[in-house]
Amino acid sequence: MLTSIVTMLIAGFSFANSVEIIKGHRNLTEYYIGDTNLIISVPHNGLSSPDDIPDRKNGCKDNTGKCIWKHNCTTPSTSCKPTTVTDSHTRKLAMLLYESYKNETKRSPHMIISNLRRAKMDPNRNRQEGAYDNTEALRVYDDYHGFINQAKNSINSFGLLLDIHGQSHAELWIELGYLFSREMLNTNDTNPETSSIFSLSKRFKNVTFENLLRGSESYGKLLDDLSYKTVPSPSYWSPGNGRYFRGGYITQTYGSRNEGEIDAIQIESPRNLRFTPALRNKYGKDLGTITAQFMDKYYKRQDSTDPTSGMNGLNNARNTISLYLCLLISVCLANF
Repeated sequence: MLTSIVTMLIAGFSFANSVEIIKGHRNLTEYYIGDTNLIISVPHNGLSSPDDIPDRKNGCKDNTGKCIWKHNCTTPSTSCKPTTVTDSHTRKLAMLLYESYKNETKRSPHMIISNLRRAKMDPNRNRQEGAYDNTEALRVYDDYHGFINQAKNSINSFGLLLDIHGQSHAELWIELGYLFSREMLNTNDTNPETSSIFSLSKRFKNVTFENLLRGSESYGKLLDDLSYKTVPSPSYWSPGNGRYFRGGYITQTYGSRNEGEIDAIQIESPRNLRFTPALRNKYGKDLGTITAQFMDKYYKRQDSTDPTSGMNGLNNARNTISLYLCLLISVCLANF
């Protein structure tokens, strides 16, 4: 009997030790638990489309003209139309980034993925617009943001969140969103206090903010060096008359504009780098490589030289399970 009990306990520990992915309600979100201070967010490539979660249709307006995001509006308004297009292949792109980063650094980023189709729920909007008034959609929305907060809380220091998106703009450039609009970049209205990398600018006061944003010390420069058309970057200082996304709700909420030490960059990748397999494979791996370089330069922690240290999320749980296992085995041995 003792042998079977110990075998059961060891089997249970092995299972816990191997689990690195937490799945949310109905498996509609996934959280890859990381051991470093990089978070990857993939909100818009979910393909699940359950019938009991209705599509988000046009909302309605209240007496002040504000959009009310809910199903079954009495008088839907075309000016309250939700964005429901899928950012195709961004999950594949994020996985390439994830694996490439692991190969470069021997560390695992945190990664949060939505598996629910964007027409049903959008994590990159506020809660009302993102999930309307559907209980199931709200629960999935809360899972997604709960996982991001769990990742942030496990870091307990400075870090970086990359929010992975796709766009179909004619310019075919990579758009890096720091919360500055096209007009702000065009007119050099770039106050670091209103950016999603405010914490980074405070930690590296010896580097001008313009250099961190789009100059020689920027994330865009690393993409530029690999001949990727990127805005903002040294080659494309601002969008000019081109289309450009500044960064959405996730970048606004989890970047350092308002508080904290976690910075955020929204990465909007063009169709050609997502839909063409050979280009996507190279680009995804390159994203992992340059992210590793950027993290090593600006987000290197004291524990970063030791791949086995600093695992605040997963390893703490594993250590607890290990201790519990030892205690249980000791009790069993004492009783037999």
